[in-house]
Amino acid sequence: MSADTATETRAAQRLVALFTAVALAIYGSMGWLVTPDAHFTQVGRKKEIHFVKPAAERFDRDATYGDRRMVWAVGSSITRDAVDAAALAGLLRAQGLDVGFEKYAFAQGAPVFSLAMLELMEVRPGDVVVTSVSFDNFRRDWLHYHDMTMYLQYVTPPHILLGIDDLSMGERIEESLAYTPPADFWHWREWYARGATESYLWAIGLDHSAPEILAEHPKQPFSPLQHWKGYKTNRTQAERQPLPDDDLMLEPGQVNYDALWLWVDAVEAAGATPLVVYVPPNPLYNERFVSPELIARFHQHLGSRLPSYTLLSPQPVENYRDFIHYNDEGRHQATPELASLLADALQ
Repeated sequence: MSADTATETRAAQRLVALFTAVALAIYGSMGWLVTPDAHFTQVGRKKEIHFVKPAAERFDRDATYGDRRMVWAVGSSITRDAVDAAALAGLLRAQGLDVGFEKYAFAQGAPVFSLAMLELMEVRPGDVVVTSVSFDNFRRDWLHYHDMTMYLQYVTPPHILLGIDDLSMGERIEESLAYTPPADFWHWREWYARGATESYLWAIGLDHSAPEILAEHPKQPFSPLQHWKGYKTNRTQAERQPLPDDDLMLEPGQVNYDALWLWVDAVEAAGATPLVVYVPPNPLYNERFVSPELIARFHQHLGSRLPSYTLLSPQPVENYRDFIHYNDEGRHQATPELASLLADALQ
């Protein structure tokens, strides 16, 4: 190697080292700036899960409820809308059951995420943990059909991710990388960027709405006409999501099927009682999107394998705000039924 070539090689190596150092410095700075409590993150977070998970992480059971037993509800937006927490607690107290109640349920939740959330909950012996399941949870290609990448990266820790058969090994490793330091950067970067962009556009006058930090996710509206509004809003999306009989996968290897049994085992291992509840969808959903044979197979399979599996009573069309979620009247009717189930489990 000539002297000139050696000099050029050393110069190139120094340049690569410099670029690497600058990249690491930028990466480290972003890791320091992008945190859950950063101003821009607070401005930019919009999804319900970004309020629910931090609430579970911050919850202090002893400070809130002391040594009382607890009822925990965890799951999807169907779980969220099925129960009025204050009314439920009152009904349980009326039966002499002074227990705490916490609900960690969010849009697009499912058993795999309920399993992950369970690790954030301080479940103790004597507690009851309730969740709901739906037909769509057991869609054959559920993870990819609904593109759950963001939820996997934010909610599901690596030891659960690496056991998901629905994902290729490459996908499992890729999703798990979101938990490498600085994990806050990977979990919150999109919402930090959104908040920074909204703030910048407002500052230069292109957006007249001042950026707002929400204390909690906006609650779903419940009005007498909400079910008609919901049909109009959700019709296009729902009509893209019929569930053919052969897409209902009730067997090992389906992500939520595996997670549901792991969830039951984990609740029981904590000395608590698991309750798996089916909240009937709007009658129009069954008419349009699933067959009677699929419905029968679903309930027979879960009912024969889960002693706690319970179907809530059907409700009329006007008690829903869309195809699957209760409106205020639906919640009002479902809450006493849930309270009765929980009272039995707490005895």
